[in-house]
Amino acid sequence: MTRLLVLPFKQLRLANFVSRPLIARSSYFIQPSLFGVRSLVSEAAASKTKTKTNTQQKTKKSTSSSKKSSEKANLKKKLKAAKTKESKLAKQLKAKQAKVKAISAKREKALLEKALRNPPGCQPFSLFAKQTKMRVDKAYKEYTALPEDVKAKYVKAANDYNAKIASMLTPKPDLKPSAIYNNFVQQTIDKNQPANDRFKAVALKWKSLTDEEKEKYSIPQEQKDAIKESKKKWQEARIKDYLAIQEFKKNFKVNIN
Repeated sequence: MTRLLVLPFKQLRLANFVSRPLIARSSYFIQPSLFGVRSLVSEAAASKTKTKTNTQQKTKKSTSSSKKSSEKANLKKKLKAAKTKESKLAKQLKAKQAKVKAISAKREKALLEKALRNPPGCQPFSLFAKQTKMRVDKAYKEYTALPEDVKAKYVKAANDYNAKIASMLTPKPDLKPSAIYNNFVQQTIDKNQPANDRFKAVALKWKSLTDEEKEKYSIPQEQKDAIKESKKKWQEARIKDYLAIQEFKKNFKVNIN
C-alpha cells in the first residue's frame, strides 16, 4: 500500500523550490525585487501626484484670496466714491433749499407789503378805458370829451367800485405799543408841536429819566404776546383780502347803461 507523505507548508515550498530548475530558481529571487521596485515607483508617482495636487490647491487658494482682496478694494473704492457723491449732492440740495427759502421769504414780504397798503381808488376814466379797451392816455382824452351825464355814470360806477374794494379790507386793530420807548412816546408826546420838534422833545425827556422812572413805562410780557398775536392775525387777514381783491378786479366788468 502506497503511503502519502504530508509535509508542512514551508517544507512544501522549499521542496517545490529545490525541484525547480536553476533558471526558475533565479526568477524566484528576482520577482520580489521587481515587486519592490514597482511599489516604490507607484509610491513615487502617487507622492508626485499628491504634491502637484497640493500645489494646485495652494495656487488656486492664493488666486482666490487675491481675487477677493481685489474685489474688496474695488468695493471700498466704490463706497468711498458713492459717499463723496452723496455728500456733494447733500450740499447742493441744502444750497438750493436755502435759495428757495430766501426767494419764498422775499415773495412773502413783498406780498405782505402790498396787502397792508390800502389799494388806490379807481378813477372814472380808468373804468372807461377798461370798458372800451383803450390805452389809459388815449381813453382819458376820449373820456374828457364825453357829455356830463355820461361822465356822471362813470363817476358813480367808480365810487361803487371803490366802496366795494374798501368793504373787502379788514380794518387795522388798535395795536398798542409793544416796546417801552414807544409806550413812553405815545403817553408823553405833544401833538400840538411840529413833528420834528415834538419827537426831539420826547427823546430829550427820555434821556433825562432814571432807570426806575423808565421802568414805569414797561409792558408786561402777556400784553406783548397779545399785541403780537393780534398783529399777526390782522396781517394774515389782509393777505387774504388782497388776494380776494385781485380776483375781484380780474373778474370785474364795467356795466354803464
